[in-house]
Amino acid sequence: MNYYSTTFKAKCPVNGAEIKYDLRITTNSMIKVEDLMDELALLDTVFHEEAADQLYRVFGGLQELNAFHHGVHIRTVRGQA
Repeated sequence: MNYYSTTFKAKCPVNGAEIKYDLRITTNSMIKVEDLMDELALLDTVFHEEAADQLYRVFGGLQELNAFHHGVHIRTVRGQA
């Protein structure tokens, strides 16, 4: 089992607020760090749930994405280990 975790920032499409995200991926596959960073760079302005869907489409596995937006904790879980 492989475990990947990182943080990244993206802007809210509604008001442009910068949001810090915490991402964790658990997978039997290998994810190249460069591929992960390239994909995160594409998430410049995105809704949280859309970011989770996109990352799951690309990397699969079991993913958890957490962020606080205006004091609201948003947690999405996608997939299976």
